[in-house]
Amino acid sequence: VGAPYAETSVVIVTLVSQGGIFQVSASPDGRWITFRAAGAPGLLGARIAVVSASARGSDEASWIIAAGTERWSVDKSRWSTLSDRIYFTGIDGGPLGVWSIGFDSARGVVMGPPRQALALNSPDAYLLPDIRELELAVGGNRLVVPIVRPTGGIWIAERER
Repeated sequence: VGAPYAETSVVIVTLVSQGGIFQVSASPDGRWITFRAAGAPGLLGARIAVVSASARGSDEASWIIAAGTERWSVDKSRWSTLSDRIYFTGIDGGPLGVWSIGFDSARGVVMGPPRQALALNSPDAYLLPDIRELELAVGGNRLVVPIVRPTGGIWIAERER
């Protein structure tokens, strides 16, 4: 149902009793929704979670936890164009990077551990450090991320004699 009555067909897919759900992304095949869950009961840190798009009013117990542990900081989950991977930003003891994890859309299961998709460990190039402004985009076989390449020079000002 389109505007102006779209709000009359709203469906609540999942709820959280505490904390919040952020950075929501629907899979291209329309079967799954991924998001960042933070502050939810039983989660000591933020997690990348997945829930079925056909769920109705589900709670934290029905979430599939795709990534994140107490020592990780994760955010910005995005689907691959084939709905077979979830990309996300993460810090695992090093600098902020882009990670991915496999996902079997037919069975609704995570496949394997997270792997680093983009590592920038140099002061010459790094991901935009302000996580509030950092975003990811996936299209075709491309992953778009903002990379900072600082430039500068040394200037010396002397008073003339």
